[in-house]
This record gives sequence, structure tokens and C-alpha cells, in this order.
Amino acid sequence: MMIRALFVVSLILTSALSAVATPWQISYEGDDFPENQGWTRMAGPQAAEPPGDYREIVDGQYLLLDSRREGFEGAYDHYILQCPQPFDSGPGEYLFAEWRAWSDATIFFPSSNSEGGLADTHIRILDGVGRGVEISLAADRVTDSDPLSANGGQVYYISPGVMHEYRVTSYDMSTYALYVDEILAFEGPFMVQGGYPHSVDFGDASGNVSSVSYWDYVRFGVAPEPGTLVLLLMACAGARLPWTRRGAC
Repeated sequence: MMIRALFVVSLILTSALSAVATPWQISYEGDDFPENQGWTRMAGPQAAEPPGDYREIVDGQYLLLDSRREGFEGAYDHYILQCPQPFDSGPGEYLFAEWRAWSDATIFFPSSNSEGGLADTHIRILDGVGRGVEISLAADRVTDSDPLSANGGQVYYISPGVMHEYRVTSYDMSTYALYVDEILAFEGPFMVQGGYPHSVDFGDASGNVSSVSYWDYVRFGVAPEPGTLVLLLMACAGARLPWTRRGAC
């Protein structure tokens, strides 16, 4: 009976794991400048010396980008990493991007009076054909920067002056959901954005306005869907295999 149970579990595990062939994750943890960890730095204006924002690694943990500081006004400084493999998730997988950050940016497009729209601080996730989502981070709100929307797209208000945790997920590479501090903020379709395929781009994206931002981490990749993990647990439970308790949690 035990041999048969193990055989059944083996079949179920093989089936489940075959649907999750290539999960992966790339992490930037704020402990060094991104270009030292494989990211491409996009900084300007080029006439400035040096180009880009004032920046430093604070307490060995946070990347500071500051284009409000004297001598750095009107600068931009953001970072792009193209994926070593396609973002396209397979059966039993989903795409995710998560970051923890704070910004004092304001909405500047379509206008400074817009509820939603583009802010100086942003993160953009693109698939292989230039579709994806761009999230703008302002001092008191986060928006989806919808370029086709007259009012600048969807808006979710946040508490200013503190860091927040953000997470984007997509299960079909056509739509996404944004969570802020584990609460669903809004959902929407991928939009044509342009830019580097299979990439993540974060930082101070515009030289038209100034901002200060802190970045704790930026992580993205492809992970198993929660249902796949449940299947693995059900396989073990269904086979009634003996469990050994190793102490209280």
C-alpha cells in the first residue's frame, strides 16, 4: 500500500512540476547602485556633470534618488533590466513584480491638476512586444499612468511620508492587478508602452520635474500559481503518507 501511495504521489508531483518548469526571480535589494548589479543606468541631462540625480545608498539598504537637491534640478535617473528569458508565464505560473518605495513626486501629466497620470517616480513592466503596465508613484497616490485615458488613468490614494509595499501580478500576460500593502488597489489591461522588451524600468523617469525617492527593493520574475502549490499538498494528504511533527510553529 505504501509503495502504491508513493507511486500516486510521484505521478501527481511530476504532473504539477511539469507545469512549473522554469520559475525564476531577479532581485535588487537597494544595497548597491543598480548598474553594479547588471541594470542599465539611464541618466541625464547629458550636459550635466555628472549626469543624473544626486544619489547614495542610505544605511546600506536604500537607494536615494534626489533631483530636488541644488545642482541636480531637472535631472532624471532610472534603471532598466532586460530579462534573461521571456516574461511569458506558462501553465501553472504567473508573472510578478514587487517593490518597496517612497516618493514625494507630484502628478505632472496630463496636468498638475490631474487626479491621475504620470509622476516623476515610476516603475514599468513590459512584455516581449512592448505591452505592459507603468505605475507612477506620487507622494499621496499611485496611478496606472494610462496613456489612453483623458484623466490619467486609475488612482489609489496612499498615506504620504512613509514607504509602501507594492506588488503587480499577471496570470495571462494581458491583464494585471496592483496590490498596495497587500490590499488590491486596482486592476487593468496591459497597454502599449514602448521600450525594451521583457524588461523592468524603475526610478526617476522625467527631467521635466523634480522629486526625491527611496527604493528598498525591486523584485520580479515568474512563480508557481498558488493552486499548483495546493495541488502538491493535496497529493501528499491524499496519499495519507506518515508525517513527523518537528516541533511547534
